[in-house]
Amino acid sequence: MIAFILALLLTFSEVLADVKAWPHDESEKVGHRHGTHAECPEPKTALDIVRCAQENQSAVRSARLALEKAETLKSAAGQWANPEIEAEAGFGDSLGDQQIDAQVALVQPIDIGGRRSARVQEAEAQEKQAKADVRAAEADAVIETVTRLHRVRQIDLEKALLEEAAGAFSKLVTQYRRRERLTPEQEVSLAVFEMAEADNRLKLSALIQEESAIEHFFHIATGHGLEEIRKALPERPKSWPDVTEKGDISASPTLARLHADRDLALAELESARAHSWPEIGIGPMIQLQADGPIHQQLYGLQLRFELPVFSWNGGGRAHAHKSLAVSENAIAVKRAEETHERAEQVTIYRSAVKALKDALPTALLEKRHAEIESLSVRGLVSASLAIEAHRQRAELEMTRNEREVTAIRALWTIHKLDGRIFEEIP
Repeated sequence: MIAFILALLLTFSEVLADVKAWPHDESEKVGHRHGTHAECPEPKTALDIVRCAQENQSAVRSARLALEKAETLKSAAGQWANPEIEAEAGFGDSLGDQQIDAQVALVQPIDIGGRRSARVQEAEAQEKQAKADVRAAEADAVIETVTRLHRVRQIDLEKALLEEAAGAFSKLVTQYRRRERLTPEQEVSLAVFEMAEADNRLKLSALIQEESAIEHFFHIATGHGLEEIRKALPERPKSWPDVTEKGDISASPTLARLHADRDLALAELESARAHSWPEIGIGPMIQLQADGPIHQQLYGLQLRFELPVFSWNGGGRAHAHKSLAVSENAIAVKRAEETHERAEQVTIYRSAVKALKDALPTALLEKRHAEIESLSVRGLVSASLAIEAHRQRAELEMTRNEREVTAIRALWTIHKLDGRIFEEIP
């Protein structure tokens, strides 16, 4: 009995040790989850982050699921119809003799006129549509990810500038408050510095809110937080690539989808033509007849088909022709739109890049600001000038960042229209 109790205690202690060794959170086993999937491996470059978002962004995942569904359509469309059994029987009496008349037929429906090939063609077109949707979603994910990566870097710099300005204003406010008496001008300066400090805090709050929204995007798209993202941020662009005035937009994801729509319209037209032919069923038949003591067995072939007396599916063919015309017109319209859109993005890109190149160098701005700050701390410049210096520096950096993001978004939109977005490196 004692041995049994000792064995039971030993087993319980082993189980308890195993329980303590279990992860307290499911995330300890699979990596913490911020979004709808486990996070990607820790990124080492900006390209790692972009590729992770390209695979896992919500819209991309939904499009991939739709593609998996569309990939099953072809096998379903190519299936043969199951054979059918048709049977009928009649019983009766005639002059005291029992009469039986029974017939059984095994009928195999047969697609004629290209119905089966038209179904397969429709399935292939729907698969092309789904693939085009995936590529379009991936392209949009790349643009959004690259833009937000640069925006994280910019926000870090803007926050540092606002915090530096707020600190400078706070220091000036403290200096004025330590004085026993203030002149009217100094009282006004104190009030102005306090308002400037409050304004900077509000701007800083807006940046923190934007930063939170960006972090939410990366949580969903990659599973990473900003602390992991910051380790692989791209640097500020030092040079900007040239873009051609005209490009080939035939590889655009949007046009690829419209071409798939046209392929589907062609398949529907073939299907409408195939349905102009009647449905046919053919197979062996056996007939049993009995009239009293006389029994007969008849064997033959049963053929079943529709008579196209009232319709040759002219309405269906007309509708399919119109659908094809609409899809071809949509391609022509979208090609013109995207050609204009590309030209517009080139203009936006070049304008933003020119503004960035014409702006004062960052090193020169830092030097001049340091000189103004030194004069401000010693009270050698007025409050209005000190505030204006900080405000101008912060606004100049924010404007520069806005132009930079505009140029980056325009450049990657051009890559998307040219069909080269997945070949570029952020």
